[in-house]
Amino acid sequence: MTGRKIISINVNFLKNPIFWIMLGAVLIRLILLIDMPYTYDEYSSLIRQGMPTFESMIENGIRTDGHPAGLYSFLRVYVSIFGTTPWVLKLPFVLMSIGSVWLTFLIGKTWFSNRAGWLGAAMLGLLAFPVMNGLIARQYTPGLLFCLLSTWCWTKLVFEPSPKAWKWALLLGLSFTGAAYFHYFAALFCVILWLAGWMFVKATHRKYYLVSAGIGILLFLPHVSITMDHLAIGGIPDVLPVPGWDFIVHHFGFISNFSWFIGVPLIFLALAAVLRRFWLSKRSVLALVLFLAPIAIGFIYSNLQSPLLQDRVLLFSFPFFGIWLGSVWKGVDQERFLRYVVGGFILVALFVGFDRESHRYGLMTKGAFEDVLERSLA
Repeated sequence: MTGRKIISINVNFLKNPIFWIMLGAVLIRLILLIDMPYTYDEYSSLIRQGMPTFESMIENGIRTDGHPAGLYSFLRVYVSIFGTTPWVLKLPFVLMSIGSVWLTFLIGKTWFSNRAGWLGAAMLGLLAFPVMNGLIARQYTPGLLFCLLSTWCWTKLVFEPSPKAWKWALLLGLSFTGAAYFHYFAALFCVILWLAGWMFVKATHRKYYLVSAGIGILLFLPHVSITMDHLAIGGIPDVLPVPGWDFIVHHFGFISNFSWFIGVPLIFLALAAVLRRFWLSKRSVLALVLFLAPIAIGFIYSNLQSPLLQDRVLLFSFPFFGIWLGSVWKGVDQERFLRYVVGGFILVALFVGFDRESHRYGLMTKGAFEDVLERSLA
C-alpha cells in the first residue's frame, strides 16, 4: 500500500508541466555554466575587487560607474571567500536565475491560471536572452530576482490581503530595496508596480502599502549621494546609441533569439491575445503595462536626456510578457494550451541553439585578460 502511494506521487509529479520546464531551465544553465568564460563586463566588476579597501572601491569604482553598489558589494564578500574561478563566481547568479523562473510561474498562476504561469516560466527559463544573462555575474539577474520577489510580496499584500499584511509589507519594502541596490531599471520597475497597486489595494491595507514604500526609501537613503553622482554622469553615449523607433522591433528579435521559429509564434500569440480583448481584465492590462512601461520610459529618457535604454535593462520586466500572453487564453482548454502552445514553444526553444546569441553577448575566451585580472586582484 505504501509503495503504491509513493509511486503514484512520483508519477503525478512527473506529469506536472512546471517540473519539465524547471528541469529544462536548470539543465541548460548548468550545462552552459561548465565552460562559460568571463565577459568584458564581468572583468570590469572583478577588477574593482582589487582596490585595496571597500571605501576606495566606493569612491573610485562605484561613484564613477553608473550602477548601484549592490553587485560590487556582494562580489567584495563573495570573491574574498570563494575566489574567482568562473563557474564558482557565476553559480549564485545561475541559482538566482533558476529561482526567477519558479517565481514567474507562481506569479502567473496566482494572478491568472496555470497557463500564464507555464508560458511565462517557459519563456524565462528557455529563451537565450534570460538564460545568457543568468550566466553572467552582473546586476541583471539579482535585479530580476528582486523584482519578482517584490511582485510576489506585492501580490500577497494587494491581491490576497490577510491579517499578516505587516509581514508582506516588510518583505515588500526589503525587496524594493534589493532591486534598487542592484539596478536603477529594477528600481523603476518597482516604482511602476507600486504606483499601479493603488488601483487594487484595499482601503484597509493602504497604511501597510505606504509602509512598504517607506521601508524601501529609508533603506536606500545611504545610497542617495552615490545615485546623485550617477545622475550627474548621465548615460554612456560613447557606448549606447540613442534608440530609434525601430528599437522595439530589434528588442523583439533579441528576446526571440533572432529566430523566425520563435518570433513568428510569439507574434501570433500576441495578435491573438489582442483580438481576444474581451478576455482582458485589470490584471491582464497590468501585466502588459509592467512589460511595456519600462520600454516607453527608457525610450523617452534616452532621447530627451541620456541614452540608457538597451536590451538587458528590460530583463526585469520581461517575465510579464509571457505571463500576459498566457493570461488571455481563459477560454482555451488547458490540455490543448499545454500541448500546442507551451509544449511547442519548449521544443522550439530547446532546439534553437545558443551559439549565435552567445556571440552577441561577447562571450570571449579569457585570453590576455587573465593576466590583467590576476594583477588587479593581487
